[in-house]
Amino acid sequence: MLPIARSASLSIAALSLALGAGALCAQEPLAPVRPFPYTPVRVDAGEVVLEPELQLLRALEAEDAVILDGVVDAHGRMVRLELERADPRFEPGAVHIDRVAQAGALPEGTTCWSGRVLGVPESSAFLALSPFGTRGWFGTREERHHLLAEPGSQGWSNARLRVLSEERIDSLGEPQMPWSCEMLPTRVGGRRSSRGGNAEGGTPTPIYTAPIVFETTYEFTAGFGNVDAARTYIAALIGAVGDLYRRELGVVFTIPYLGFHTTNTDPWEPAGCLDLNLQFQAAWGGGRAPARGVLYHLITRLNCGGGIAYLDALCSRDFGFGVSGAVIGQTPIPPGQGPLSWDFVVIAHELGHGFGAIHTHEYDPPVDNCGNGNCASPAGTLMSYCHSCPGGMSNIALSFHPASVAEIRELVEASCLRVAIAPNDECATALVLRDGANGPFHNGVATDSQPAWACGGSASRDLWFRYTAYCTGTLTIDTCVPGTDFDTKLELFSGTCGALISLGCSDTACGQGNRYARLQANVSQDEVYYVRLGGASGATGNAALNLSCDGIREHDYAVTWKYSTKPDKTSSILPLKGTTTGTCNINAAGTYAAPPITGGTFARDSRGKILPNVSQADLQQVLDGLYGTGNVPIELVVSAIAKLTQTFGKNGLPGKVKYSLSAVVLVDGGKPLKFKVSFAGVED
Repeated sequence: MLPIARSASLSIAALSLALGAGALCAQEPLAPVRPFPYTPVRVDAGEVVLEPELQLLRALEAEDAVILDGVVDAHGRMVRLELERADPRFEPGAVHIDRVAQAGALPEGTTCWSGRVLGVPESSAFLALSPFGTRGWFGTREERHHLLAEPGSQGWSNARLRVLSEERIDSLGEPQMPWSCEMLPTRVGGRRSSRGGNAEGGTPTPIYTAPIVFETTYEFTAGFGNVDAARTYIAALIGAVGDLYRRELGVVFTIPYLGFHTTNTDPWEPAGCLDLNLQFQAAWGGGRAPARGVLYHLITRLNCGGGIAYLDALCSRDFGFGVSGAVIGQTPIPPGQGPLSWDFVVIAHELGHGFGAIHTHEYDPPVDNCGNGNCASPAGTLMSYCHSCPGGMSNIALSFHPASVAEIRELVEASCLRVAIAPNDECATALVLRDGANGPFHNGVATDSQPAWACGGSASRDLWFRYTAYCTGTLTIDTCVPGTDFDTKLELFSGTCGALISLGCSDTACGQGNRYARLQANVSQDEVYYVRLGGASGATGNAALNLSCDGIREHDYAVTWKYSTKPDKTSSILPLKGTTTGTCNINAAGTYAAPPITGGTFARDSRGKILPNVSQADLQQVLDGLYGTGNVPIELVVSAIAKLTQTFGKNGLPGKVKYSLSAVVLVDGGKPLKFKVSFAGVED
C-alpha cells in the first residue's frame, strides 16, 4: 500500500530546446499534413493557452499517420510533429458507462499519437488529442513541452489546452489535499525477496501480455463533471503507466474492461482504501468480475489513504485486487518527477505489488530507509515511501529500482502471462520505415514467417517493415550501425503480402564478423517495398536500420535564381543581373524544368552523379528565358560548364537542389556573350 504525504515542490533547472528553422521545414511527407487543431489565445512566460478547433480534432480520427503542422510550444514557437497512431490496446467492448458497453473505446474525436519533432534529432512526442482534454508532450531530453487540459467555455466538452515548460509545471506546486496514511495490505504467500537485480537497464525479454481490468468510482467521474473527460484522462494515464511497464518490465497491458459511473449508484461505498478494496474483492472475486484479467484495479478520486493492493497476486481471481486513491486528474502525460506525479505513481505502485514487488525499505538490506522513518537519503523509486519525506512526490523517480525489476520479472516468468507477439510480426502489420536511421527494433517476441529466406541458412524471429521509395535508383539498407547488437539478416521484397518477390537478401556485411547485414536493389519512386529483419540461427536483440536511396527524385523545389550576363562592349545586347524565384522539377526520365530552363536534360555517370547537358539548344533556352524567345540567337558555343545536384532529405530534413551554369557563346555577328545562372532551393 502507498500512503500519501504533502510536501514542497522540486525546482527543475532551466532547459533549452533547439527548435530553429530546420524544425519548420520537412521533406515531402509520406503522411498527410494536417493543421494543429488548437488556436493560441494567450502567451505567458513558459506557457501558452489555446482554444480547440473541434472539427479539426474529429478529422484526425480518419488518419493512421500525420504531419501535424503549426504545433505551438511553451514559448510560442511553431514546430511540426511527425506522428503515427498509438491508441491504447482496448479489447472490443471494453469501456462501460453505467454498466453499458460503449461502441468505441475512446470518446468521439479522441486519438493518441506517438512520434517526433520533425527536423529535431533525438526528439520524441506523445499526444492524446481530444475535445474533452488534450494531454501529452513533445521535445528532447534537454527540454520537454507538456500539454495539460482544463475546462473551456462549455466545460470539458471544449477543453482548453495549456502548453507548459517544465519550469512552469514545477512552479504550480503541490496539490493542496489532506493526505493521510494507511496500513500495509495483507500478503498472498508471505515471500520476502532479497535485494538484487540487473542495473544495466533496457527492456527485459521476452515481452509478456497482461490483461488488466480497471474500474472507477462515481466520485472519479463526478470530479470531472463529464464522463468523456474522465474517459480521456484515464485512458492517457493508463497508457503512460503501461508504457513504463513495457519499457522497464517487459509487460504490455491490454484492457478487457474499464468501467465508469455517472450516478451515485455505483456499488462502491466511500471508505478507507482497505475497506474499499475488501468491497471490491467481495463483489468481483472468485470469477465474478465483468471480464477476466490477471489483476483488477479500482481508481477513485476520494482520499482513501493512498492506495492498497495484495502482493504476489498476479493471475489470482481471489486476491488480484488493489485500489488507487486521490486520483484527481492533475498529472501531466507523460509524468515528470515532481509535484504533480501522484496519479501516475499510485497506480504504478499498487499494480507493482500485484506483480510481486515489495516496498524498497523492506529489502534486507534496505534499498532506502524512507519507510523506516529515516529521510537522510530520500531519493526513491516507484516502490518506495520517500514521498513521505521532505520534498514529497519530487523525491520519487518515475522508474522501478533494479531490485523491483528482478522481483517482478521472476513472478512474471513463472505466471500465467503469455508471451506477447511483436506488432510487426507479420507482413500485414509491417511498420513504416523512413530514409535515414530507424529504430532500434527488438525481435525478442517475433515469430517465424514465410516465405523461406532467399539467402539460405537458418533465420527466425523476423520483423516486417514497409518502405515507400523516396527516389528512383538504388536503395541501400543495412544494420551496420552501433544500435545493432546481434547477428542480423535482411531481405527486401516487392509485390504485396502473400505475393512477395525477393529483390535481395543479406546475412553478413560491413566487415564486422557476422553481426551486420547490407543489401542493395533497384527501386522506383513512390512504390511500396517490404523489408524483413531477422536473427541468424534464431538470434535476438536490438537492430537499427539505415536506409538510403541513391538516384533521381521527381519533385518540385522552390528555388531562388541568380543570373548575370556580360555582352561584348561592341554588342547591342544589354547586360543583365538580378534574382528571381520559381519552381524546379526534376524527372526520373532525365529532364528538369526550372524556368528560364524549361526542358533541360541530364545523364548520370556510373556512380549516379547527375550530368546536366549543355548543348546549344539547352543554352538557347536560358537566353530565351532571359531576353525573350528568339531575341538573342546563339551562333556558336565556345564553352559551357554546368552542375546539378540533388540532396535527399533524411530523418525529417528537407531535400535540396542546386544548379550552376557558366557559359561563353557567340551572338550578334560573332560577338562573345558570357553568362552565369544558378539556383538553389528546398522541397516544397
